[in-house]
Amino acid sequence: MKRILVVVMIGCFTSLLLAQHGGGDFEKLMKYQQEPSFDNLDIALEYYQKLIGTEDTEMAQIALANLHMMAMNNVIDEMKNDLDSLSLGSKFQLANLLLENHRFNESIEIYEVINSTSPKWSCPWRHKGEALYELNMFEEAEMATLKAIETREDHYDAYIQLAEIQMRLGKYETALETLEKGSKYVDADIEGEVDSDEVNALKLQIENLINNN
Repeated sequence: MKRILVVVMIGCFTSLLLAQHGGGDFEKLMKYQQEPSFDNLDIALEYYQKLIGTEDTEMAQIALANLHMMAMNNVIDEMKNDLDSLSLGSKFQLANLLLENHRFNESIEIYEVINSTSPKWSCPWRHKGEALYELNMFEEAEMATLKAIETREDHYDAYIQLAEIQMRLGKYETALETLEKGSKYVDADIEGEVDSDEVNALKLQIENLINNN
């Protein structure tokens, strides 16, 4: 669905530029859209970058943004089609890129491939849990995040994620216990993804839910 939405957005943008600026200014973008080669991408990027600072700056900026978005999606699709030949690290980074771009189901598919081949690698379990959480699949997210902790006991951000998931599941006491247990491993936060203010806010939210239920 996310991929379809991107295509529709680009199509709408194409029509708008043609109406406002005519086909000439849009030719390079259309060329790359129809023939997505690196050469056509370079030509289009150079063309629109030269328009920055002119009366066509706004059009050029939007064109550049769309070019980068199209290029990213094209590379992602190419890598997905060649998934079996990718290294383990590249598969993980591809899944993370899909996660960051809200392509959750696609990211989960790749995390599951990694889980099956490297079941003791904690990070893909945690990230899969995050993707499942974003899809409101809280029970599955809890299982994946528990697996992340099972495979690395000091996985600090997994505890924070697990506490939030358990809160969503209505397991308030368990969520607070998880948060308190995870606090022992704050110095092991190698990913640096957890903000202490957010953790304190989560703890307060859980405590309020406990007191009011």
